[in-house]
Amino acid sequence: MFLRKKVQDIGILKDHILQMSGGDLHQPIRPMGNDELGILARELDQMRSTLYTNIQQETESRRANQDLITAMSHDLRTPLTILHGYLDILALGRNPDQQSEYIRRCLQKTEDIQQLTDRMFEYSLVYEPPQSPVLTPISLTDLQLTLTEHLDFLHLAGFQTLETFAPISGQINGDETSLKRLFQNLFSNILKYGDKSEPVTLQFSVRNSACQIILSNAVKPVHSDIESNRIGLKSAEKIAELHHGTLAFRQTDEKQFIVSVTLPVFSHKNGI
Repeated sequence: MFLRKKVQDIGILKDHILQMSGGDLHQPIRPMGNDELGILARELDQMRSTLYTNIQQETESRRANQDLITAMSHDLRTPLTILHGYLDILALGRNPDQQSEYIRRCLQKTEDIQQLTDRMFEYSLVYEPPQSPVLTPISLTDLQLTLTEHLDFLHLAGFQTLETFAPISGQINGDETSLKRLFQNLFSNILKYGDKSEPVTLQFSVRNSACQIILSNAVKPVHSDIESNRIGLKSAEKIAELHHGTLAFRQTDEKQFIVSVTLPVFSHKNGI
């Protein structure tokens, strides 16, 4: 009976080994005592558990790395498109009085592209999610200027724009590069899918110690389903969360796409 029991245990271990070799790492190996077969069973189960954990981590790392590359590629296309637009305007000789301003914006976009590529290479060195951004004070006036530049480019691209900027004071704690990515993603969607026959509206206000930015635009009939994979919106939503804020979006029955970004505001006298 003792030998029969040991033979059965050996058969069970054989079956587990065959399962593991076939890729099934989910079934744990039951304890078999403290003799040599029991030690073998425990070590085999530990190896199974370690293999399963390593495979899961490798899969998650590959997925995170692929998501990063996809998101960064999407983010790079936006400043490149804007840069190309400004260069077209300069080449055609439009608005000669504004040439120096357009050149300044072109230089700024090349800096944005360089920062994005530098960050992409940094994150691609390790298969881990991006680290939290380093937050520094950014005045709401600078934030308004960034939005105004995007609205100006929409106007040059043929869109009508209606903006409402409430009197503001204070600042946010943010990462400048990340926030530029956030707004580039939002305005990129408008350039791709917006209906130029309807105005793009932007509301900028501060209430309850929070800065709220609401963007609204009509969607082209052929693009009623905004960005099927929503890479840009997902990236923008994550950036808002890293800044302790929120990003919400919805599409109405009238094919109006609305995005609301909320970021916490600190007054200058707080010394933050």
